[in-house]
Amino acid sequence: MTRAIPSSALRGLALALAAALVALLATACASVQAPLRVEAVSAQARADLVELELELLEARIVAERIARLRGATGIPAVSGATIPSAGSDAADLESLNLELANLLDASRRRLASLEPKPAEAAAVRGASPAWYAALEALRGERALLAEDRKTAEAALASALALAPDSELALLLRSRLAPDPEARLEALEKALPVADGSFRLQIERGSALLALGRSAEALAAFDSSLPFLPEPWTRLRTPERDRAWALREGPVSGGALAALGDGPSTWSAFAALLRERSTLLDALPGAAKSDAAALDALARAGMLAPGLDPAFARSASAEPPTRAEAAFTLWRLVMRTRPEQLDRYSKRYAGRRSPIEDVPLGHPSFDAVLGLVELEVVELPDGRTFIPDAYPSGYDLDRWIRAADGAASP
Repeated sequence: MTRAIPSSALRGLALALAAALVALLATACASVQAPLRVEAVSAQARADLVELELELLEARIVAERIARLRGATGIPAVSGATIPSAGSDAADLESLNLELANLLDASRRRLASLEPKPAEAAAVRGASPAWYAALEALRGERALLAEDRKTAEAALASALALAPDSELALLLRSRLAPDPEARLEALEKALPVADGSFRLQIERGSALLALGRSAEALAAFDSSLPFLPEPWTRLRTPERDRAWALREGPVSGGALAALGDGPSTWSAFAALLRERSTLLDALPGAAKSDAAALDALARAGMLAPGLDPAFARSASAEPPTRAEAAFTLWRLVMRTRPEQLDRYSKRYAGRRSPIEDVPLGHPSFDAVLGLVELEVVELPDGRTFIPDAYPSGYDLDRWIRAADGAASP
């Protein structure tokens, strides 16, 4: 005879089984939800990771401007025409150092916000190793910008342990290389295995340029710049411009020193004229030196009105403005056609100038209109010439080479 189980016992057993099932399900769900929660955190943080990279790119732009300013004789221009500034190199350097410090402080705060809590760090590394490797690589980049090489090397080791193919980690490894040759070697080893290539390729262009391989550098820049965010363009455009200027072969002496993204000097202008064109060939004595070239231009009436060539050679001289450079180039282009030097003044007599900031009667009116028509110089915004701005060394080199072609028979 089977003994009946009391209903109260059945209810207790059911409750116990239900509790056990709930506990089992909770454990199972926890085991599933933990990585899902970690993935959700890392997915949410991807946008912040991109913002961190862009902030560090801005910091690198400033850091490289600081490096250029330390070795420059004038105030650098970031792009195009730069309005003359009354600031000193020391003041600009102080301002840039403060800007870099602020950017690095902002990146420190963002790094802190992205760092997983200690209890979740291991789970994040296990569930999202590529994301965590990128974070470590950017931590290393920040340390390198702050001149903390030891921390940068430790972050690189952590990043590569998590994701050996991380493009950001491999980029950091190249930046820790001791010289351009080692940097290039690191980049060329990284390119076949990295999970991305555009950042590495643009840095390869930088290393190639430093080694004097300008044509290869130009190809590397142009194959990667269109595919990267805009800060990369600002970071590497000065080097890309230099690669373009040097693409046809090496340049030496004063012309090489003149090539840059900052305002030039009159002596550098003369060096570019002598070494990068045939425009001075017909001027007696101009080939002897940059100083002799300026004297020859003055004797021929090809320097801007009132400009003393002796003053132009002095350390205190202002760089040539866009209008002054145009004045000289127009006279060199029209050297064999002097009767056409004022043809635009005659054409527009009694009329409004087509270039609003170069009115009729301006000393460089004919020069600017003539050189724009010959496509030697450009209107930065399509309407104005900005005559009192300083052209960069790259601007002058480009104008001189175009003028040389325009002057050819």
